[in-house]
Amino acid sequence: MNDLWILSDAGIVLFHRHFDEKLDDQLFGALLTALNSFAEELVKEGITNLKIGNSVFHIKKKHEFLFVMHIKENYKVKKIQEEMENVITSFFNTYPKEILENWDGDMDLFKGFEAKITDNLKETAKKFEKAFW
Repeated sequence: MNDLWILSDAGIVLFHRHFDEKLDDQLFGALLTALNSFAEELVKEGITNLKIGNSVFHIKKKHEFLFVMHIKENYKVKKIQEEMENVITSFFNTYPKEILENWDGDMDLFKGFEAKITDNLKETAKKFEKAFW
């Protein structure tokens, strides 16, 4: 996985992990949320991916949150979907409905999420190694 953003339904970036520091996270979040809202109005479904040059942004909406992964074009769709589901599951396990409903806007709540993702990816890599080594 290259880059990851988790956005609220209002377009606020709750979490980001990316390697291109030139990007303004909040502007990016607002843009993607607006595009997704437009798609939902137009065809009653949100956007699932956005291709720009050789980059693809995979997008999934779950419980009023947008999860966005930026992947280089040569990744396999099934692998991306698995990673996206792992991130989503980890997010909602870490931040259950009660916590998210009572969230007071303090972004510090989401600072420890990168460790959760890293732990999950390490666990997935271990399973892969056991299966093939």
